[in-house]
Amino acid sequence: MLPLRNNMELSAQRATGVFPVVMITKRKVTVMVTGSKELIRDINTNLVLETIINQNAISRAAIAKHLGLTKATISAIVQELINKKLVIEIGSDDTSLGRKPILLSLNKKAGYVICIDVGVDTISALVSDLLGEDCSLKQIKTPKNPSDLINVLIQLIESMKLPKGSPYGLVGITLGIHGVIANNHVSFTPYYDLSDLNLAEELGDHFNTQVYLENEANLSVIGEMTFQYDYPNIANISIHSGVGLGIIIDHELYTGYNGRAGEFGHTIIEIDGRQCPCGNKGCLEQYVSERTLLQQL
Repeated sequence: MLPLRNNMELSAQRATGVFPVVMITKRKVTVMVTGSKELIRDINTNLVLETIINQNAISRAAIAKHLGLTKATISAIVQELINKKLVIEIGSDDTSLGRKPILLSLNKKAGYVICIDVGVDTISALVSDLLGEDCSLKQIKTPKNPSDLINVLIQLIESMKLPKGSPYGLVGITLGIHGVIANNHVSFTPYYDLSDLNLAEELGDHFNTQVYLENEANLSVIGEMTFQYDYPNIANISIHSGVGLGIIIDHELYTGYNGRAGEFGHTIIEIDGRQCPCGNKGCLEQYVSERTLLQQL
């Protein structure tokens, strides 16, 4: 199983369009660790793999310089990653003088991820490799009864055909939820109540893989940071059946207390205004959401 969380997470997605992304940390990391040789080697292996993911094409010598490790240590770790089919050699660097260094890259076909946007009306599912490429999209109607959702998702995921020949197969599933997520669980969804469903646990047990839940606007802003704009601070407004806000502060996703930082659509803009499913009146999304605008046409 591939590591799929923190800076090495390979299973995330841009929920708008269900676009998978790789979580990237571009700042250099300096780590001082004491412990057993096995622990230190595991940490160094993770750092090497993370560096290869972040840089995409990098030589062994450049990794050693970046991490402050010996070339012998880097060579041994890289060979182990190659043997595990996590890393591949992609040719030489033509920009240097003398002997051309061999460049390394993540083996994007080592595994595949499935990214699902659970919308109020439509569920969109996408299979991609570990770099968010070679994508295949499928869409179905969202079941009217939320209690049917898990079975519908299982059938949908099983219908998604993974490319053959991958050494690790399905390494993770991410669900983009139009609501509040806390501790990988749905705590509130205004239009489609999912709070009683153990989505991550039941899907994870069924497919024997990690399942991550995240607010769709948060996933969208991660996608913007990764694929579009490498700015340290980003605010991304997502307009659909509701209105969401994804926030990046200092290259990190900001979720606030219990995941409620991005509930931008439930800002009250009119006292005693239109009724909102959240229980309040006059929420912003009752005036500017996609659903509201369509109803007014």
